[in-house]
Amino acid sequence: VVTASNAGGESAASAEMSATPLAPPGAPSGLSLTVGNAQLDATWTAVDGATEYTLYYSQSSLAGVTDLSGSGITRVAKVTAPHTVTGLTNGTLYYFVVTASNAGGESAASAEMSATPLAPPGAPSGLSLSAGDAQVTATWAAVSGATTYNLYYSTTSLAGVTDLTGTGITRVANVTAPHTVAELANGTPYYVVVTASNAGGESAASSPASVTPQAPATGAPVGLRLTAGNARLEVIWTVMDGVTAYNLYYSPSSLAGVTDFTTTTRSDITRVSNLTANSTTVTGLTNGTLYYAVLTAINAGGGDSAASNEASATPFSPPSAP
Repeated sequence: VVTASNAGGESAASAEMSATPLAPPGAPSGLSLTVGNAQLDATWTAVDGATEYTLYYSQSSLAGVTDLSGSGITRVAKVTAPHTVTGLTNGTLYYFVVTASNAGGESAASAEMSATPLAPPGAPSGLSLSAGDAQVTATWAAVSGATTYNLYYSTTSLAGVTDLTGTGITRVANVTAPHTVAELANGTPYYVVVTASNAGGESAASSPASVTPQAPATGAPVGLRLTAGNARLEVIWTVMDGVTAYNLYYSPSSLAGVTDFTTTTRSDITRVSNLTANSTTVTGLTNGTLYYAVLTAINAGGGDSAASNEASATPFSPPSAP
């Protein structure tokens, strides 16, 4: 209660009021910082009895500093966890402490934590795609400062698209090059971009690339013919629609009965890969030896088709001079 006095004496007492003295809360614990682009996110453990928190940061260590009003220390009052401090300088180390307050005053500072804001990496370059059977394999050049990459693909063009969260765009996170996307639709063009990420965020997208998955060739080539020469065979066949290349297999023993030339263990079979015309010449053969040959077709889907008809011929030496 309170009374008032003058020369005439003391007044009656005021109405009564009551209150309880209160100690400041304890110092916060568990301060942690998460790096961002020109920013840091601070969080900490709640303190019993605290009604608000104050965050302090500086480019100089705050360990052991008791007067947090000093020069070079920035104070951010009445914050709650988590709190984001923006407008920082990427590449600069910042030191943070946090205090708790209530009606009894402000606590001592928490343990100090430090972190460096980081800019996102640059956009990846050199994106290239190769098609397979219901799949696409993407590769790209590594980006300095990147810790991971995200791949985005769509059946519509991604040229000029800045919002990669749109409808119809699929995101594959945390990939490394090369990366294969499977379970796609053969015959459908797919458009792909790649971004690079680090603690500072995600880069802009790479230049887009596109490719069309294809099923392996299934029809066997036809019209395989051999013409013998001096230690050589001239090989010719009929061109097939939709086939990008052919594989030729030959041996001094019959190839009948071989169904998978990619897994066969026969060491007498020689393979000539990725022939793109409708003829080729095999040299370095032994005159007088009968050779057998078959042809398979491949396309962007990869793998061999069934084998063509088997053909055979015997290289021979020129005759002696008359």
